[in-house]
Amino acid sequence: MIEKGNPSEFEGKSLSEIQVNIDEYVDDNDKGWTTEEIKSLKEHFKSFISKGTYPCSSEIKEFGKSTNNTRSVAVIKSKIQHFIRLNLK
Repeated sequence: MIEKGNPSEFEGKSLSEIQVNIDEYVDDNDKGWTTEEIKSLKEHFKSFISKGTYPCSSEIKEFGKSTNNTRSVAVIKSKIQHFIRLNLK
């Protein structure tokens, strides 16, 4: 579609005339967090979240190994940052 740099392909067409293969645009790597993942993350890092600080990468890696979480350190740290911001409000 337009993301592929070819908007002229759809010029003059209404949305009902455009066929979209939704599976083509789904990113399997962008899965949401499960309730269980969030619960274990909050529980494991609650002292950091309440203090507004971040755990070191090695602690995050260890958490990932102990919970069989395949998310990267950066993604986990980002989620912790989200909880810190929510905690400050």
